Amino acid sequence: MSTFFGDLWKLSGFRNSFAALQTLTPEGVSILMQAVEGSGNLDDLAADRSSSELDQLRIALPVLRTLRGIRDADGLGALLDDIEANAGPASEPAKKAIEAILAETPAEARQRRINYVQRSALPVLTRLSVDVDLRAASSGANSDEDFGLVPVLVVRLEFDENVAGSDAIVFQVTEEDAAELVKTIARTTKLRKEILSRVPDDLLLSNLPPEEPKQ
Repeated sequence: MSTFFGDLWKLSGFRNSFAALQTLTPEGVSILMQAVEGSGNLDDLAADRSSSELDQLRIALPVLRTLRGIRDADGLGALLDDIEANAGPASEPAKKAIEAILAETPAEARQRRINYVQRSALPVLTRLSVDVDLRAASSGANSDEDFGLVPVLVVRLEFDENVAGSDAIVFQVTEEDAAELVKTIARTTKLRKEILSRVPDDLLLSNLPPEEPKQ
């Protein structure tokens, strides 16, 4: 299966950036992985590196993020096949180095499992939009000439699958109901914190140390 890598490879700038990723030192790869996983700012993590290596890391970082996005969309095997098809066969050490950089980390695997549980069983809200609709209305029952504007909130909820025959639900909310909705969300957020505070840390998957891959 062809991935987006083939289209990117047609760009000389991407090819140069990919070369920067391929030629990183093991120390550079370690710094890059920490930056990708959110362990710190790249410049801070590479504070003791030379200016030329820092420049190389800055070039390689967005490439690695792009490649990981392709990996998540199409799978690691398809991406590696596409890299070889476009960049040409690499030496075995170089091939293993790229595989290691692109492989899913234990932390990513854990987050993927959490995301799966949070998004399974029921439709998932993917987008929320709220618009203000100004509607004209007469000022009284006996007046046909005096009109004023009345604000109405129109809410659109979009889901990842059909709900009641549609992937979106549109409804209107009064200002009073909108205020109550905000209060309900605040109460729910507080309740969530209270519930989690009573659950032992070692029972929450997000608090467990990532499982290291078996050798």
